[in-house]
Amino acid sequence: MRELAEMAWIGKDDVFDLSNTVTLGGSPDGSGDIDFFTDVGLTATWRIRTQARDLATLRLDTLIALRSLVRAALDAADREIRLPKPVRESLNNLSVGAPVVLTLDAHGHLVTTDTAADAQGRIARKVLQLFVQSQASVVVRRCLAPSCGMFFQPRRTDQAWCTTRCGTRARAARYREARAATT
Repeated sequence: MRELAEMAWIGKDDVFDLSNTVTLGGSPDGSGDIDFFTDVGLTATWRIRTQARDLATLRLDTLIALRSLVRAALDAADREIRLPKPVRESLNNLSVGAPVVLTLDAHGHLVTTDTAADAQGRIARKVLQLFVQSQASVVVRRCLAPSCGMFFQPRRTDQAWCTTRCGTRARAARYREARAATT
């Protein structure tokens, strides 16, 4: 639980900040998931630690609904399947609230300015962009380590875990299983 309270993954990308507020099989006995938004302390820590101030101020029910859409899209990207129609339509509808202005600077470079005042629309647009990028190459993965399941952007094509700590935990679990099988 200490590892969760540290939230070392927070602040790198707001899409992953939101999506990774669920740890699969992360309960102390390993039998269930941990949802940060059902624990007052974890919710408060997340709201303080996230860089996305506009997300941090959203109502909890709005955060949970948005997280469901984000996780469904990232899951589809990880599994390399089409975005489910209801998820796609919901993200598209939210994305309308996140306009982007394109301008040309004095050096001839295209400058993109995010004018979104709507956190949900901004996140929806970023998720749609991630999903499209993941169709061309591996952009999103789900960590395969026991009691994790967080989404991450791999730095290498063979990267299976979100952190070194998760890799160590996964290798240790495989070692224990192999030892148990031979005894």
